Amino acid sequence: MRRDPYKAAIVLFVAQLILLAILINNSLMKKYNFYQPANGERYELLLGILLFALNIAAIFTIRYLDISGQEGQQHRLMALKFKHLAEQNRIYRQHQHDFKNHLNIMVSLFRQKELGKLEEYLFSYIAEINDTSFKVATGIAEIDILISVKIDQAKSKSIPVDFRCRTSLKSGKGNVLLLVSILSNVLDNAIEACERLTNDLSPQICIHIDEDALDYLFKVTNTLGPDMIASPQILFQEGFTTKEGEGRGEGLAIVKRLVTKLGGEVRIDAKDSFVVSIEIPKHQLGA
Repeated sequence: MRRDPYKAAIVLFVAQLILLAILINNSLMKKYNFYQPANGERYELLLGILLFALNIAAIFTIRYLDISGQEGQQHRLMALKFKHLAEQNRIYRQHQHDFKNHLNIMVSLFRQKELGKLEEYLFSYIAEINDTSFKVATGIAEIDILISVKIDQAKSKSIPVDFRCRTSLKSGKGNVLLLVSILSNVLDNAIEACERLTNDLSPQICIHIDEDALDYLFKVTNTLGPDMIASPQILFQEGFTTKEGEGRGEGLAIVKRLVTKLGGEVRIDAKDSFVVSIEIPKHQLGA
């Protein structure tokens, strides 16, 4: 069962259904004394014992599947955490490597008594450090980690990110991974779109999270590229892609499917910028 618990669960439930059908069928035929075995009572007792044993086994199988699902969710969360830690370690090592150079420049400005330039340089360097160590707080740890990782990815590609969260998200555990999948696909699309921009366009990504009385509101905006298609709604179609390579570029179709599963709505606007707006009812998330 440990190797393939889902197959074991299917076999158990199929066996239960078969034995239950035999037991019910035998009870009906017993009423009309039709096709009855010589030891009918023992036959029914054996079927009852088998069904009881299968029910007990099914309970343990369901419990094992539930534990496996929770462990899988924890593993995915740990993978996100390790990815975030790796990115933070890369940023730390970069600052450590650059610190000596910055220090030499500041010492040089001090010796030249360029105190105004020294102050400006120092504040600029502090602002850069604060910018790279930006903290995300949405109310859900998994979403915090995901957005932090995506912001770090964007900034490593010289893509500025404006993040604002004016609410504290609440969700049942079963829906957190759906939210992670939705936001991950939207943010990946935004980063890839900014990477494809020509030199005369400045990349920019805005991530805004808000709420109204009924819904949580997610809006991801990125700079509109010259290769944007005339009708952005076609991006929701399964299999449609604007990217090279088979099986890529279907992120928004996945987003549409997952948001619909949560009873929400997703819209695209591509007038001045490319904007993906998502509304998800609070009660559907178990908030």
